[in-house]
Amino acid sequence: MNQEKMKSTANILDILAKIVRVFLWVGLALVIIAAGVTALAYGSGLFNSFIEQASTITVDGVQIPLSALNVLQSGAAKAFIVAELLIAVVVILLSLKEVGVFRSVLAPVKDGDPFAASIAEDLRTLGKLVIAEGIIPPVLNFAVTRILLSAYDLSQIFPETAGSVRTTGLNIDLKFIGTALIIFLLSYIAGYGSELKRNAERREQTETIANEKASDL
Repeated sequence: MNQEKMKSTANILDILAKIVRVFLWVGLALVIIAAGVTALAYGSGLFNSFIEQASTITVDGVQIPLSALNVLQSGAAKAFIVAELLIAVVVILLSLKEVGVFRSVLAPVKDGDPFAASIAEDLRTLGKLVIAEGIIPPVLNFAVTRILLSAYDLSQIFPETAGSVRTTGLNIDLKFIGTALIIFLLSYIAGYGSELKRNAERREQTETIANEKASDL
């Protein structure tokens, strides 16, 4: 009974993972299109007005619309928007990989084998991807923002930011570490279960061989 519930739950999770994967692919396509449109159409008055009002940078918690920076260098805002969209592409690609690995974990579980040898390795891979997604996008965003800040002298527009522009920090939400640790723990549990399963199979094979020899005698 419990095995049937396990297989049923794994099937439901796999279906949800497929749905998430579809949304991620759609999101990836939209982001790539947006990046292309920004790169090609940037410069038209209507497009500039829309995208700059919708885009902001954050300096020590202060939200600054890109439209406020037009009095300074042109082109940097365009590069910033495209770079942010490309960072979104990185996030989506990492998420797609995570979904793929998660489905690999579910595959043997759906077949009633929760201690398949592949599960522990797949879980470790998933944990590494969670760490990558927690570190890479914030680092890229920090680098892009620093580049933009170097292109603009924000103190000309926002005097109150003059002392904080150069101290803009790297903001990483450390919650992903807890998630990764839980996944790594599950990988060790799965590995231990897989080892117990192999030992049981060896004992069973040994007993079978011994019984066959005994019957021959």
